[in-house]
Amino acid sequence: MQGGFFDRQHSGQGAAFKQAGETKVLVITVVNAAGSIVDRSGRLLRCSQRVDGQCPAIADKLAEFPASFGVAKATDSRPAASGGLTANTTITAVVTNQIMPYHALQRLAIQVHNSMARAIQPFGTRVDGDTLFAITTAEVKNPALDPILVSTLASEVAWDAVLATAPELPENTPRGGEKPTSAALDAYAGRYEFVPGVTAQIRRHGEELEIEVTGRESLYLPAGKAVALVPVTANEFELGTLRADRLRIDRDTRGKVVGFTINPGPWPIGARRLPPG
Repeated sequence: MQGGFFDRQHSGQGAAFKQAGETKVLVITVVNAAGSIVDRSGRLLRCSQRVDGQCPAIADKLAEFPASFGVAKATDSRPAASGGLTANTTITAVVTNQIMPYHALQRLAIQVHNSMARAIQPFGTRVDGDTLFAITTAEVKNPALDPILVSTLASEVAWDAVLATAPELPENTPRGGEKPTSAALDAYAGRYEFVPGVTAQIRRHGEELEIEVTGRESLYLPAGKAVALVPVTANEFELGTLRADRLRIDRDTRGKVVGFTINPGPWPIGARRLPPG
């Protein structure tokens, strides 16, 4: 995950590669940062609420932030400091084939890691345990590319690698087509369990459905607050939240409702249906 400081979103592992003459640079990174990933236009790469079809600029988010200093919010998602291990870690490896002395390789590591503050903002907070490894296979000499230029090239590759950590967003089914019948809405109503102690109640609300979670909140749903389920198809709904994630009703081979999946695709969260009572 990334972006808990402003807007928590998915991330993962990414890599990027560039070559200048005989010099090759590969960067691999795993982003689990408190800060948000920022694209090369200066906007958040992922966000819960788009404006005019775009995520906000990081400069705007940072400009708004001082107004909240000292203001406690019940729903504040900013990571809290702890006395133990950090909650966030971004691990990066920079590999080049250019022969470099140890001091130049060490400086490359410092320059590249500093440059990553462009791609992740804020970067290197006290709740981040970040590490970068710099490695050379020492295979080629390239006098035209001194260590500063190699480090600058690697810094640009590192930004591409960070951008590559965000998973592709699944294409959502457009609203329309067959909608659930009244009988189907009744069939979907019931109790579902994510994990022991965390359940969701789907219930009728007039001619629609709503869902409410008991136990603890998650990235997708708040706890103790009913959220509307807006029909997309006969068995798929859009959550009435800022993220507008999708919820799909799951059935077994006989057509019986056995659970649901939020965000079907690369990052699914499933819940099984509990028996009545």
